[in-house]
Amino acid sequence: MLKGVELRSRPADIERLAGKQQHIATSIEEYIDSRFESLVDNPVLSAAEIFGMKYWPQNHAELAMCGEDQIKILKMHYQPLLQLN
Repeated sequence: MLKGVELRSRPADIERLAGKQQHIATSIEEYIDSRFESLVDNPVLSAAEIFGMKYWPQNHAELAMCGEDQIKILKMHYQPLLQLN
């Protein structure tokens, strides 16, 4: 009861609510995907992943070679700035 009014739901109400919840979840997912798609598509941003330790291999030999391609991409991108000084 809410302020003297008995609240009841019907099966159709529950189905409609589930549909709205699904719509909201889908809309949020689409927005997040569109907001951060440049992180996947941009080679410089993708190369910066190498600074995340979770991507580093545990093996010391593999770690020594890890990220060379990413560092080359970052170096090429930032080379004009690095050469200013």
